[in-house]
Amino acid sequence: MNKYVCFAEVPNGKKKTKNFSVISKDGLQLGNKKFWGAWRQYTIHPNEDTLFDAKCLNEIIEKIDAMNEEIRNEWKLRRKASKEDEKCMQ
Repeated sequence: MNKYVCFAEVPNGKKKTKNFSVISKDGLQLGNKKFWGAWRQYTIHPNEDTLFDAKCLNEIIEKIDAMNEEIRNEWKLRRKASKEDEKCMQ
């Protein structure tokens, strides 16, 4: 459980990646965590005039790292399934 921030998933239409609001424990929205396609990873998009200390940033980094690991595992499984499908069609 996070001590300084929490993450609330927000609708992302039909996209495969997830978006989250980053919210302080006292209810202020600090920014968004979403997938940045150009870098092929999740990133933080802070709201204007927000402040973060090292402990808060560490919680955000841990969440981003976990989400990046999750999506890379999903891609790996899709590639594996795709290769298996190709073998079956030969």
